[in-house]
Amino acid sequence: MPQPPEACDDGNLDPGDGCGPDCILEEEGRMQLALGARYSCLLNPDGEEPLRCWGDNRSGQMGIVPARGHNQIRALTVGPQREEWSIVQVATGDFHLCALAELNGARRVYCWGRAEDGQTGQPINENWAPCDDTNAWPGDQNGNFEGEPCNNNDDCMNPLICQDRICQPERGGEGMGEDALFCTTQRTQAVKMENQEAIEAVYKVTAGRRHSCALVRLDGRREVVCWGAFEQRQQGIWPEAFGVFDRNSPNPFDGGIPQVDVTAHRVYMQGVEPHFLTSGGDFNCILDVSGRAYCWGANDRGQLGRGSPEEVDPFAEMDPFETGRVWPVNTPERFQTLAAGSSHVCGLSVDMGVFCWGDDRRGQIGQGRRSDDPQYEPLLVPGPIEPALSLSAGGGHTAVIDWSSRETPRTWGDNRWGQSGSGDLEPPYTAIRETFPLNDPERLRGSPLKVAAGERHSCVLGQGGDVVCWGNNDMNQCTGSDGNGDVLMPARVTLP
Repeated sequence: MPQPPEACDDGNLDPGDGCGPDCILEEEGRMQLALGARYSCLLNPDGEEPLRCWGDNRSGQMGIVPARGHNQIRALTVGPQREEWSIVQVATGDFHLCALAELNGARRVYCWGRAEDGQTGQPINENWAPCDDTNAWPGDQNGNFEGEPCNNNDDCMNPLICQDRICQPERGGEGMGEDALFCTTQRTQAVKMENQEAIEAVYKVTAGRRHSCALVRLDGRREVVCWGAFEQRQQGIWPEAFGVFDRNSPNPFDGGIPQVDVTAHRVYMQGVEPHFLTSGGDFNCILDVSGRAYCWGANDRGQLGRGSPEEVDPFAEMDPFETGRVWPVNTPERFQTLAAGSSHVCGLSVDMGVFCWGDDRRGQIGQGRRSDDPQYEPLLVPGPIEPALSLSAGGGHTAVIDWSSRETPRTWGDNRWGQSGSGDLEPPYTAIRETFPLNDPERLRGSPLKVAAGERHSCVLGQGGDVVCWGNNDMNQCTGSDGNGDVLMPARVTLP
């Protein structure tokens, strides 16, 4: 059993087995399963096709132009366009994807997909804008491109490539104004990081709803750098710029001013050295070397775990609800790992208990009921949960693989799309339930290794490389091929 400051303890000093020689959890060098909002990805570093994804491609998150027929796709190989780079770790945001790639010992982060907030690290000046006046609409008034036979019932999704962007026509709709081109970035350039020459190592990349972060070694210590949206202070605070230590000083973030930033900036950690990093919807959390949890960013549903705002000392020197401040989660627990969902967090403690906090409107905190009131501090999820092997938080549900029921992962929270994997949609919000058994030749041909939760679906990776998924399948995110509605029981993904 790990003891602080250990994050894991597997009884050996072997690297590449998930628990490093320094007792820090490893992501790289092994198969990984990562789920976005409505798409899924499998990374097998030793495979001929290392990274394969399937499901929603409306924002180009599959690494392929979202042309006609490519809005939802079967499994295909994706990755940095520079094929000589090998992918060692992948992170999925709602509508964008980032990969940590390596070449001759050097590491770079590549991101692609939706990019209007700078989350891919590449600039887009405007979300809805034509590339230029001459080729923006080379067709008729319905937006049909010349030479592309379309009728009134058929959207033409023929893209344009210009200025390092992928642009596709979109009909003007409510809140969008006139017809325009929606642009996403290609995967041709690595993310530019502030003080790039001083970065000694890149350990991990994470992706949130509209921002991305990386755990790096900078100036001899571990640090976090983030890029993309920051109106919820996802990038933390920059005291030298904003004077945030004086709560009476105006802050440019106040009022939710839209901001776009494509350069990875160092998060002001206030002396905390991070050893683990995860990103949720609009927030981030870390663990320090002792296993203590810290979070920053959006806190509208209590996802930062700092306690009830009603109990804040009005005379305190520092306001713990300054959401950009890296502030400790209000608990004495020390954690091995954390899983951040859209607006809730769960953590596996060093004593092997699962604790959750944040949004509980779908019952994702695991207390056997749902509540409109946020859970502002970590609560122990009641049994039966034995020592957890894998833990993941999704849009409104949580999933875990534990020792006592390894073949039947446990889920709780939102079940309106069958996320419980128990075979039905009732009740719509569940207490802890077991999925259908996975130890079936029709499902997994090896023991379950890792569970992952998306917005409305879940998947499990088995030892043999098989993947089973269940839940919402409207974009083929569960089946990897044409499906017929929600998948209520775990089903093997068809990978070519």
